[in-house]
Amino acid sequence: MKYKILAQTNLDLNLENIKDLKALYEGGESLSKRLWKLNPHDYNDKQEIALKKHKIAEESYFNYFALICNYYPGHLFSYPLVLQQNSRAMNGYYKNFSENCNIIGTDFVDYERNALTCALVGGRQISEICIPDVQAENMQDWENLGGGNLYLKSWEADEIIDWQEDDYGNLEWIKFFKKTIVKTSPYDDAKEKLQWTIIDKNVKKVYELYIQVGAYANADTDVTETYIQEHNLGFVPVIDLWLTPGLHLGKHLKGPALSNMKGRAAQWWTLSKQAYSVPVIKTSKEIPESFDKNGIMVLPADASFDWSNPPSEFIKSLSEWNSDTKDEMLRVGSRLSYQSSGSSYALVRSAQARVEDKSEDHTIMKAYGAIIREHAQSILSMISRIRKEDIKWSVEGFEQLEKLQLPDYVAIADLLARTDFSKLSQLGDTFEQQYKMRITEFAFQDLDEKIKDQIRQEIKQYENKIVSAENKPEIAVEEEDIGQDMS
Repeated sequence: MKYKILAQTNLDLNLENIKDLKALYEGGESLSKRLWKLNPHDYNDKQEIALKKHKIAEESYFNYFALICNYYPGHLFSYPLVLQQNSRAMNGYYKNFSENCNIIGTDFVDYERNALTCALVGGRQISEICIPDVQAENMQDWENLGGGNLYLKSWEADEIIDWQEDDYGNLEWIKFFKKTIVKTSPYDDAKEKLQWTIIDKNVKKVYELYIQVGAYANADTDVTETYIQEHNLGFVPVIDLWLTPGLHLGKHLKGPALSNMKGRAAQWWTLSKQAYSVPVIKTSKEIPESFDKNGIMVLPADASFDWSNPPSEFIKSLSEWNSDTKDEMLRVGSRLSYQSSGSSYALVRSAQARVEDKSEDHTIMKAYGAIIREHAQSILSMISRIRKEDIKWSVEGFEQLEKLQLPDYVAIADLLARTDFSKLSQLGDTFEQQYKMRITEFAFQDLDEKIKDQIRQEIKQYENKIVSAENKPEIAVEEEDIGQDMS
């Protein structure tokens, strides 16, 4: 196969934009490699100045992008995800699969969390269902030889380079590309390994090409076919996790992230160059360029000496700009700024505003939860289909998230701080008990129902003890006993 044929990409694929998003998410070396494109220098700058600005931009980058993209999977998967086959717990092969779904020890729930993170960054993630290539005459032999031990391989958005769908949206075929640096032996130079994987409804093929690091392959270079597997399933064994533009978080974060990066770099550059006092000498005569034997410059008699400080307005403006771009990123991430409790922005926000922010988070979180449940069920159903097993899968989870009314814990803390519990009983025992119960219900909505029942019982028992103690009759003390004690 010719290189120019394998290297073709889907016309609708904006691969460069996906690489930008991945670099902004990963930071570090990934960002450094694309920084000239993401933050192009002024062509009027000398090479030395351009390199300094480049380094400042890299070192001043604060990765709010990753912070926000990691927030949703982290929060969502703090709730349980339950997988059931035919309304029963998983057993046999599927139990092992749930604990090691990709043969490198990854739990299936962790795999789903990573898949969602990849999709939030690049907009798409593909799960390939890999089938061990064994030769068997019947299903029993196939199973005994390990042919049924299917596992997953994750492909990120920048590795998905071409595909074709039929009129109903079903994949006809899909092509992946991966480039890695390898050494064929400890004594060889490192080389770039270019690998293409093409999967259609009947066959999986892998092509490889090795070239010198930094070199480019010729369009007519022959690429070696290194692997072929005829699975003959009649469908492409992959599950596509694709987010709509509205739910593709990375797409919305890119603009504010770039603005913040450029603003922080400009502020750092400005401070390093101008935020120092500069000596100023004023004279009508020429200032000597040499020093006397004591190392002292002798100035003309009419010379005056002073220190000049740069104006602070533009530095303040840059600081405000950086703060605005950071808040914009957090707002795009469904207003996560309420978490930054130490910032002045968070301190002036009302409790109602924080509740509104959390409500937006809650709505988006439920959407992601529904997507993950469907994605997990699709993977398990396709695996059962390949293994020719009649299993009805159900994936449940995030139910507490569905019921949750998103209490504002800051507002609850404010309320509790202003409550004098010693005076609640003056409003009646029923009011006092219900007040405590309602606060508890509101604050712990996401707890398991059994734990909430236990909390309710403990509150009732505590209230009953107090009532019993208050109603207990006082012990009468005889006057003669008092007199004896006093004597």
